[in-house]
Formats: sequence, structure tokens, C-alpha cells
Amino acid sequence: LSLRTMRNRSRQLARDNDYVKRFLRMVQNHVVGPNGFVLSVPCQRPDGSIDELDKAVCERVFAKWAKRGVCDVTGRLSFVQLQRLLVLMCARDGEALVRRVKGGREVNAFGYALQVIDPVLLDETYRADFPDGRRVRMGVETNAVGRPIAYHLLQDVESAWAGRRVRVDASEIWHIFLQDEPSQVRGFPWLHTAMRRLNDLGGFEQAAVIAARV
Repeated sequence: LSLRTMRNRSRQLARDNDYVKRFLRMVQNHVVGPNGFVLSVPCQRPDGSIDELDKAVCERVFAKWAKRGVCDVTGRLSFVQLQRLLVLMCARDGEALVRRVKGGREVNAFGYALQVIDPVLLDETYRADFPDGRRVRMGVETNAVGRPIAYHLLQDVESAWAGRRVRVDASEIWHIFLQDEPSQVRGFPWLHTAMRRLNDLGGFEQAAVIAARV
């Protein structure tokens, strides 16, 4: 199966299958939890002791950035909600993309925010080879030794037909997925080995209910 097909089937199960819905909520609750990951700054003095005042200042400012309406470019997510969304995407889609957006006051008071990007926009159909050893596989551009150096993102889903892509430097992107192979550049839905059985189980239950009604 292609990555697109697996992702679409996984998303369909996430919408319609009770077992998958429960699994994804368990992933969110057990990996991120209600409070998410928080910042803890050591702030060591030259003698090795902890400067509690500097530690408190750094953590207090980070807490302000992590509030809803600040850390996310859309203004809809807090840092905890963003973490829960990312781990959901990793389980359902196999990967998550985050772009680090830097700017002035138009971004937020800190001039730094995060943008969650739908993996659909990382064009898995784009493949290319360049004379200097660079190559693009499934939208991920790597150098001669296989290090990601850029990501080729579609401007929107319909852009795939027109080939309209934007090359984004890898320094701006966090590409999160579980890597199982040395040369792997994309992640696969965590459900991919169970999708057929889950779909068959759902069909069996539906057929049993219909038979009982008859």
C-alpha cells in the first residue's frame, strides 16, 4: 500500500472505529497526559548550585509563552493541546510536522511560535535526483550522506496536480516519526498492521447485528 492509502484508511478508522478512537485517546493520555511536558531549567551557578531566582524567571516566562493564543500561530492551541495534537498525528498518520515561525510582534509578543503542518502537504509523490548527490524522496530532500536538508510542501492539497511546491529549509521543520529503517524518511501509521483486522471486526459486528435483527 502507498503511504497516502495507509494514511487515508487510518484516518477513516480514527473517525469511525470505536477501538481506534479509544487507542488514540490512550496514546494522548499516556504519552502527554493532562499537563504535558513542561520546561525545567537548571540555571546552575559556577559552584554547581541552582540559582532558584533565575530558574523561576525562565520557567515563568516559558509558561506565558505556552498559553493558548501565544505558542501556536493559529491562536487556538495551548502548548499542552499542541503536544496532544502532535502525538495523535504520529499515531494516526505516522508522522507530524512542526514549523518554527520567527518574526516580530505580528507572530506574538515573543516573536516565536509553532505551526502544525498536515503531513498530507509533504508531497510523497515528489522524487528527484541532483548532480551534487542531493536527492528527494517522498518530498524529503537529503544531502549526499542522507541528512534531511529541506522539505517540499504543497501550498494546499489541490497543488499536487499543478506541482506547486514550496521548498522549506530543514532548520525550520521538526519532522517527528518513529524510524524503523536506516534510510527511512517518512513515518507510517501505527495502526497499519492492524487496519485490515479492525475493519473486518467492524464489518463482522455490523453483520451480526443485522442478522440478529432479521
